[in-house]
Amino acid sequence: MKKPDLTVCMIVKNEERFLKGCLESIRDLAGQIVVLDTGSTDGSMDIARAFNAEIHHFEWRDDFSAARNASIRHARGEWILWLDADERLKPESVPLLRDSLRREKKPVIWQVQINNHTRDDAGAYISTAYRLFNNNRGIRFKGRIHEQPVFTAGRGDVRQSSVILEHLGYALEGEADQAKKERNQKLLEQMVAEDPDNAYAHFTLGQHYNLVGRHTDALRHLLKALNLDQFEKEMKASLYNVLSETYSKCGLPEEARRMAMESVDLEENQVGGYFMLFQLARGGKEWDAALNWLRKVREKNRLIRSSGWRIATDVVFEEEKLDYTEAEVLAHAGRNDEAFLMLAEMINGGNTSPELWRKTLDAALAAERWQDAEKLAASLFQKDTGNFYLLDTLGKIYIKQGRYNEATQVFEALCAQAPGNREYRALLDQLRARLLQVH
Repeated sequence: MKKPDLTVCMIVKNEERFLKGCLESIRDLAGQIVVLDTGSTDGSMDIARAFNAEIHHFEWRDDFSAARNASIRHARGEWILWLDADERLKPESVPLLRDSLRREKKPVIWQVQINNHTRDDAGAYISTAYRLFNNNRGIRFKGRIHEQPVFTAGRGDVRQSSVILEHLGYALEGEADQAKKERNQKLLEQMVAEDPDNAYAHFTLGQHYNLVGRHTDALRHLLKALNLDQFEKEMKASLYNVLSETYSKCGLPEEARRMAMESVDLEENQVGGYFMLFQLARGGKEWDAALNWLRKVREKNRLIRSSGWRIATDVVFEEEKLDYTEAEVLAHAGRNDEAFLMLAEMINGGNTSPELWRKTLDAALAAERWQDAEKLAASLFQKDTGNFYLLDTLGKIYIKQGRYNEATQVFEALCAQAPGNREYRALLDQLRARLLQVH
């Protein structure tokens, strides 16, 4: 039997929600799929069989490296790619990964980019991981949790790839999210207890404590990681960013600002440090500074999206989210006309989102651009004729323009539909009195 070019190795337990999407993303690449089942009771193994995966069973022992090493013992491929069920290989990364599967005379581990989808301001934050390596070259996994492959016999090459994985697990909700956090915390605390002078162990435990709201505990472990001074420049920049976020959550904005500046001084081409500086300025209502930092975020965001990451963890944003945010900051800074023009440009570009149109209407009203506001309100009302707020807004725009006949018609309609509304009745009485004075 011909040896496959690539074996995909996974450890799986009750992942029927995610597994099919993962396997679909690598089915055209994998000559062999190894699934190590650690006790599934749902339909995960039926899904694995549908993709002709080889299923092996393993008794879980609170050690991800032990399970990973058990999985790769079944690999026959020249190369091994390891994945979790909640990950997907981006379609455009398929040819990039295939190009990496060439014969090598020495052990090689490839680093890939992971886009971790979240439920917060960022569309995703970037991390990196060592996911692809050549088989039978003395490469094994190390680490009870957040495990990574390492060279165990001599030296090898570590290379940076442009391959991207999408990770959905950080967007979990409810019981699944809580169960994952509890499991991870137990293993991370155990890892720190077993190796108290390991900066990476303290770093990852600190990140976890932030995730569950234990920010004082997080700060203690993150500072321990910093004091151990074991990181290269890129990882240290990431640590400074996490420290900045932690100080901010602890109510220490000046310390948070200092950490973010340390990060961007170490590595200029990143998003995360500048985003922290933006958030701190916005939190302090320093609107001009916030705008400057946000534009730096936009510049670096485009760089990272086009040419890849520079630090081990970073954040990336959809351009539309940055546009919304910049318009918001401009409005807070009293630059309402600029805020309107930014949002209007998005509409002119073909964006039909009702949320965008409502935000643009609000900006037009704040900028006293009555004709623009009228067009937006009328257009929105045509799509939602039962919306009293829009009709009320349109009537008040007519008043601002001195178009009292049209305003009267609007408030007559509102009073007919909501006869008990005192504000509508008072405005209608005022409009009728004004029209009588005119005539």
